[in-house]
Amino acid sequence: MKVSTRLIASAVSLVMLTGLLFVPGTAEAANLIVPSPESGRTVFYRTDFEDGRTADWTTSEGDPMLVEDAHGKAYQVQGYDYLEVPNINQLTEFRVEFNMKINTEPRGEAWPGVYLKSMGQPTRYEVFFESAPGKEGINMKKNLLGIVASAPLSFLKDAGQWVYVKLDLTGDRVNIYYNNKETPALSYQDPSPLDSGPLGFFLGGCQYFYIDNLLITTPKPFVEEVVPPHTDNVSGGVYLDCDFESGNATPFIDADGNAPAVEDFG
Repeated sequence: MKVSTRLIASAVSLVMLTGLLFVPGTAEAANLIVPSPESGRTVFYRTDFEDGRTADWTTSEGDPMLVEDAHGKAYQVQGYDYLEVPNINQLTEFRVEFNMKINTEPRGEAWPGVYLKSMGQPTRYEVFFESAPGKEGINMKKNLLGIVASAPLSFLKDAGQWVYVKLDLTGDRVNIYYNNKETPALSYQDPSPLDSGPLGFFLGGCQYFYIDNLLITTPKPFVEEVVPPHTDNVSGGVYLDCDFESGNATPFIDADGNAPAVEDFG
């Protein structure tokens, strides 16, 4: 989504393009916060979807899809949608910021949200917006413990508008921000924080859930973990250290008890 001076079209039509759906433009929340990198943090991933790229995504409902409104392209969450980029599953401390537009009809039957460090049920954080009358707010689940934190949040008035969301995982703290960069709407201190895992978004029964201007940052540059050779816990001796460059496949044998061939792939 490109945030700029709004152009009012004289007519609006519904147009279907390959992998791209045009929807009528709607209002946005006043003073919309657009995610931008902060000094001292490292950008891990960033997109405004204007390049039309969906290859970084998977969805439980067919193919990933973009929509377009008055501000440009955005990603449409269709079911259970995951960002699939290298090393995202290894992030332990990170911050996810994005703009969001949802329609929570039917009220009480819609709970769109985000999966954090999602290694599959039951290992994950689940942050969702509850639309049930009298329960409007933001909730957080962990694993199979049910709701571990919740807070009232008047988000239904923003239905059909672009809003700002930030999810920050630092140390043992998970902070959730809504239309505010400084004061969290929900804060949870986890006595046993989850390590790492995928990032996903879920539709939760609402009519639509769009995300845009997705920004993921880390407190320091990400360094991929290098797993050392397995060692004896007592002596520290190396059990096996074999790169096969010599052409020697020992101690491996094939089904007939012979040494297997080592091939050169250049």
